[in-house]
Amino acid sequence: MRNGMEVKTSNYKTKDWNESALLLSHGLRLIGIRRKGVCYFEFEDGERATGLVESYWRGDLSVNARAFVDAQRRVKDMIHRDQRASA
Repeated sequence: MRNGMEVKTSNYKTKDWNESALLLSHGLRLIGIRRKGVCYFEFEDGERATGLVESYWRGDLSVNARAFVDAQRRVKDMIHRDQRASA
């Protein structure tokens, strides 16, 4: 595991909400959210997700700012909705 990311089979799993927003803003499909003390987001297309996240951490990935901010809001809503549901 590196920076909260884990590649599992062909899917990509992360607990980093900014990575999750990044992947959503690039059109990757969110498969589900799992709670193991923290929220883990699982995405299809693990190979593409890994490439995007590596570019993100290197600082050489372009992103549509509006799409990224919208995706951040969606991720935060999912986290809070999940916390309320498990309370």
